[in-house]
Amino acid sequence: MERIIIDNAGGITLQLPNWAHFYDHQEGNGIEECASAIVDFVKTSSVANWDGHDEEVAEREPENSDFVVTIDELANLASYEEEEFELWLDQTGDNTLRELCINIRRLIGADK
Repeated sequence: MERIIIDNAGGITLQLPNWAHFYDHQEGNGIEECASAIVDFVKTSSVANWDGHDEEVAEREPENSDFVVTIDELANLASYEEEEFELWLDQTGDNTLRELCINIRRLIGADK
């Protein structure tokens, strides 16, 4: 399963095939590190040689108040025009997701 679970405390659970990790929005560079992992995965479709896998995080299921988004949905952000991107972000209403998406777009744009 390839998904991101954002909890109402700003925590980000990234679940990829054979690799999962929890990023804390409140500590350090959690959003930037998660965005970088997502972009790397989208580019390579591989988690080979990645450190930090947490089996408990891999088994976590979203709760009712969590926001869930797929890797494909986030990868498609690169094709959105700026106005469409802002509209999508406003509809989510989640600041952690907003910051994550902005970082993903920045990283994808830097690679062009």
